[in-house]
Amino acid sequence: MLSAMLVPTILIILSLIAFVWWITLLVDCSKRTFANPNEKALWFIILIFVNILGAILYYFQVKRKSS
Repeated sequence: MLSAMLVPTILIILSLIAFVWWITLLVDCSKRTFANPNEKALWFIILIFVNILGAILYYFQVKRKSS
């Protein structure tokens, strides 16, 4: 019985963490200055429509390189 409640709880927690991370990257994208203004719009569209996969791409292509 415990495992029946544990799996959904873990999935909910992981989903909330992923959502907060996605929102954080959306805010980062909106505040970041890009060399090309079209690049900012493109990343914003990618983040909105591709969700978590877009956030992973943004993190490794933009955020991690600048840190």
